[in-house]
Amino acid sequence: MDFDSYTCTVCNGTFIDMKDYSDHSCKPIVDEIKDVLLLPNKKKLKRGKEESDVFYWSHNATLGLLAAYQTIQSNKENVKKHKNFWHDLAEKLQKLGYKVTSDQTRWKINSLIKKYKECVDYNSKSGRSPKSFPYLNEMQDMFGHRKNINCDHTLDSSFFGAKSQSSHSKSEDQQQPLETQILSSSSSSPRQLTSPVKKVKKVHSDSAKTKLELEKQWLEHLRMLSTKNEKENEKLIKIDERNALKKEKLLLKQKQLFWKETVLKRKMENKNERHRDRMRIEREKCQLLKDLIQSKNLFSLDNVLDKE
Repeated sequence: MDFDSYTCTVCNGTFIDMKDYSDHSCKPIVDEIKDVLLLPNKKKLKRGKEESDVFYWSHNATLGLLAAYQTIQSNKENVKKHKNFWHDLAEKLQKLGYKVTSDQTRWKINSLIKKYKECVDYNSKSGRSPKSFPYLNEMQDMFGHRKNINCDHTLDSSFFGAKSQSSHSKSEDQQQPLETQILSSSSSSPRQLTSPVKKVKKVHSDSAKTKLELEKQWLEHLRMLSTKNEKENEKLIKIDERNALKKEKLLLKQKQLFWKETVLKRKMENKNERHRDRMRIEREKCQLLKDLIQSKNLFSLDNVLDKE
């Protein structure tokens, strides 16, 4: 089928492609509050009809869709080989009084699987306050707890967990009329999360224990590093103290050498001074002796002259 444009069901705005519609301000209101998909403006079909009605998915209609989907899929091993799968699904719902088209059923199934995948991905990552939505239990019963869910897998029977179920449960579900399955699904009270979610909780608890153990090991490692750093700091402090003592000893030795040199200099100066004094005294003695000798010679010479 070819599409000329798309029309918003809230403001009746017309868009050429889905990109323009995604930026449209009414889209969050349509998706979250009314759960109505964008209505495509189709060209005339081969039968000469136009699909212009918008279908509002009620709770019972959604349960009927899931029940019919599971019933038709269980009868067909590979959906890809059956081109009229969505058409047959729409006919099943039309027999129950819901005027839907094949595209509307396909869009709704893809939307439900997308929400289911978001819940499974969120619950597999976070163990606290698991996320849920109204049809989570029914989707788990149909598909099983799988992480690798994709909307494209709705066209392949290998996506479902139906092969893991027993043949006895399959035959019982096929024998039950579709109306009975829908009524039982709609009248039953909301169930709690089934065993797959409990398994997820166990996995999360194991991962939480592993994380806690890793955190403990990391803290122990940090403590060991802190103790090692403290010991190294103590060693460095002792080395600094030893170096300071060595410096003080060197300063004392330098002072001792300085005083020794000063004392030696003073001793040498005193010795030299005493030597100079002695030499001066000796020179004076020599001069006195010389003067004495000269005076004696003069006296003797005078006596000789007098005698003559």
